[in-house]
Amino acid sequence: SRCPRRIEILLLIAVLASYALCLLGLQAREAGHERRFQSNSVKDKHVLSLWRLGLEYARTYAGDISPERLRELELALRREVHRQAQELG
Repeated sequence: SRCPRRIEILLLIAVLASYALCLLGLQAREAGHERRFQSNSVKDKHVLSLWRLGLEYARTYAGDISPERLRELELALRREVHRQAQELG
């Protein structure tokens, strides 16, 4: 599209969808579903990104998540981002 406003809206939708997938990925990880979606048997580290894990989890388990759980996941995702930023230096 040539309309800058439309591009901004499409980018916002993409960012929100990506954020939602990260929340679902965190839900899957905390619920112990992570290894169901990885093709190798590595057990001592995370193999899939939260985004990819969330995508696979959404495809398989399209269940409802309560608003309280979403708030918990959002806080957990913020902590995870902060932890990874601290590791970078």
